[in-house]
Amino acid sequence: TTDAAALADTGSDPRLAAALAALLAALGIALRLRRRPEAD
Repeated sequence: TTDAAALADTGSDPRLAAALAALLAALGIALRLRRRPEAD
């Protein structure tokens, strides 16, 4: 996640940083759902 944070930090476009953050959040959620397929 350090690379993504560095990219978002160096990027001057706030929309790019927001898109990266949203992408990372979605990826984290997807990984959590994959870890627990039917554990509700």
